[in-house]
Amino acid sequence: MGYITISEYAILINTTVAAITANHSSTYVDGVIGRVSDMVETYCLGTLFESTVMTDERHTAYVRGRRPQAAKLLIQLNHTPVTEVSTVEYRVGNTDTTMSTTNLDYDPISGIVNLWWYGPIWRTQEQWTILVSYTAGYTTVPDNVKEAVALLTREWIDADDRVGGGTAGIISEYRIGNYMEKYAPGSVERGNIGLGTVDSLRAQDLLRKYRRPGVR
Repeated sequence: MGYITISEYAILINTTVAAITANHSSTYVDGVIGRVSDMVETYCLGTLFESTVMTDERHTAYVRGRRPQAAKLLIQLNHTPVTEVSTVEYRVGNTDTTMSTTNLDYDPISGIVNLWWYGPIWRTQEQWTILVSYTAGYTTVPDNVKEAVALLTREWIDADDRVGGGTAGIISEYRIGNYMEKYAPGSVERGNIGLGTVDSLRAQDLLRKYRRPGVR
């Protein structure tokens, strides 16, 4: 599901739904919006723009601190902003033991969790498997993220309309995973989000604040 509707897309690019669907089916436009929304999420390094419950996310953590009684573990959750950490478990063999969530601090923006637990358990090994269940994501999609999605969607659709012309700078393939777009002969490849048009450069400016700091 995308971060904007067709109606919102029409408003954001200053046109009408009727004008959009006169040339492209609503299914096609919805599909592009969905793929662009996924691309934006990946570009923002795990920032979620819809509130999502993550269950038993697995991390490997190493004990820090010389005193076993006051040892701590640091992990970084895969998604932000973190709004709640509901359960934390450590695994020994096939057994999971729940830790008290009062014994941790977390940064909502970076997703870095500081686990600390006074007790002899940390003396037994240096490396731990930690399972975390938590909630992350914005409760509503920020307006500038919606605008970025609209701009990238327009760029994608415009490029689709012009594919095959053989003109330098016109894409023949728009890949999401690693953001490498394949251009027509005589052009170049870019390694960032979008195709380097005014729309995608504006989108990058809008999204910059949502890229996570300190991602491993």
